[in-house]
Order: sequence, then C-alpha cells, then structure tokens
Amino acid sequence: PLRSLTSFTQMQPTYNEHVSQRREMLHHSGQKNRHTLPPGRETGTLIHWLLKKIPLESWKRVSHPQDAKMVVAPFLTYTHLEGWEEVVGMLLWDVLFAELTLASAPFCLSQLEVGFFYQEMPFLYPTKGGENVQGVIDLCFMVEGKYYLVDWKTNWLGDSDAAYAPQMLEKTVQQMGYGLQAELYKEALERYFALFEKQGETLSYGASFFLFL
Repeated sequence: PLRSLTSFTQMQPTYNEHVSQRREMLHHSGQKNRHTLPPGRETGTLIHWLLKKIPLESWKRVSHPQDAKMVVAPFLTYTHLEGWEEVVGMLLWDVLFAELTLASAPFCLSQLEVGFFYQEMPFLYPTKGGENVQGVIDLCFMVEGKYYLVDWKTNWLGDSDAAYAPQMLEKTVQQMGYGLQAELYKEALERYFALFEKQGETLSYGASFFLFL
C-alpha cells in the first residue's frame, strides 16, 4: 500500500506579509549587518551550504572573529552574498564558537574532530500510523558516548539583537513546534544507532540544539 510522506518542513508556518515587507525595507536601508541580510529562502539555503561545505578544520586556524570573513570569502564569490563576507563570517563564527552545555563539559562545535560528526544526514522511517517521516539532520556529533543533534535556524526574528535574547528564542521554539522536530529527529537517530548496539556499541542521546544564525 502507498504511504504518505511527512516532513517537519511541511508543517512549518510561512512568514506573514508584514515580516517580508519589513525585511525588504531593512535590506535596502544601506546598512550591512545580520539583521539586514537579503531576505528569502536563497540566503538560508546558502548559509546552510556554507556550514556543510567549509571544513571545520578551517576554523581552528582562526583566532579572532574579525578574521572569519577570510574563511567564507572564497565560498561567496559569484553568489548573491558576495560583499557580505564580514557579516556572514561573524554569523558562522558565533555559532561555531558558541559554548554548548553538554552532559560532560562546555563544548564548541569548532572543537569537533573528523570521524566524530556527520553533516546533512538524511532519514526516512515509517510510523505506527502508517506514514513515512523524512528529513535531513543538519549535524549529528558524538562526545563521550553520547550523540547530539544540531539544527541550523536562519529564521529572521527581528531587526535587533534583542529579538534573539534567550527568552525570545524559547518563545520561537515553542511557537514553531521545534520540540516536535527534535522528537522526530531523535527517533530517526535512535533507529540508526540501534544497528550499532547489536554490534556491541552503545550510544545514548545527549541533547538537541537549535542554533539561530
């Protein structure tokens, strides 16, 4: 029998017209910062691509956030974000050097070593209700026997840093239903890692992180 396909993206609400108009106005204000990046899906897609394409080892050689633009510059040539190297570099620096609270100790994604993470991990599995759930996990990494999920979020939340304050991020996570996304992705990984447990390896779930750029 045919099964329907469900992905978390299909459940997402779209931006309202007011938000779209506000973003367009800010983009054409002449200022260049993280709040005035070109609006539209193309920008989010390109940032996701950068996070996958630029080797994490490259960031280990960057000692100052102002130097981050040198890392991203070659990848922005001939894209619609050419000329935004400083802004995009700082976005990626902030998210890769942000201190994450793990079960063991604080950790930064820039510390990840080859062989201990996987990017753009697709999945497809059936549910008890007869549907197939599909998606792509942006980043999965392992630290001290636990695995963690990371999902990059390029949602535009507002025109100032205050819009990205912890309490505002918590509100967005609730409004957008990201808790459900975490559960779907966790289920996908539990099914995957169960294969390794049969081979004598044991991995347990650590946490899910939604990192807003």
